[in-house]
Amino acid sequence: MGEHFFPYGTNAANFKESSTGFLGYGLEQANYNDYADQDIKGKVVVFFKGEPRKADGTYLLSGSNTPNPNASDVNKLRLARERGAA
Repeated sequence: MGEHFFPYGTNAANFKESSTGFLGYGLEQANYNDYADQDIKGKVVVFFKGEPRKADGTYLLSGSNTPNPNASDVNKLRLARERGAA
């Protein structure tokens, strides 16, 4: 912790007391859902920054060179909390 990953919006001490879950990019949309079949309630979740890109370099979710607003760290944290993450 602090070298390979960084906690957002939580007390770092909680990390040692909770189980973890990996969410890919931590995004949920009609055409892309990292939360499908995931039970994250009460878990500390880990996700990649940003959003996936296509082979041509455009963003997968927006289909353009402009990132999707849902891919911001703040929105990902909000969504994880709404889904019950610790």
